[in-house]
Amino acid sequence: MGAAEPGREIYDIAAARVGATPERCPFVDDRPENVHVARAMETAEVHYREPSDLRQDPSFLPKAQAGST
Repeated sequence: MGAAEPGREIYDIAAARVGATPERCPFVDDRPENVHVARAMETAEVHYREPSDLRQDPSFLPKAQAGST
């Protein structure tokens, strides 16, 4: 990709590849120092320690938009 965490460029590239805006792409990471860029972009950020943390509260996932699959 030519970019790396925690720079904003990596999130812009990833969002473009899935056809979404960065704000609609939740950022999930086990390193709290990486979530600051997601917070600055006003996207959902999730700091987890164990995979089970993600199953306990899926509220960070964006809501589906009308007409999306």
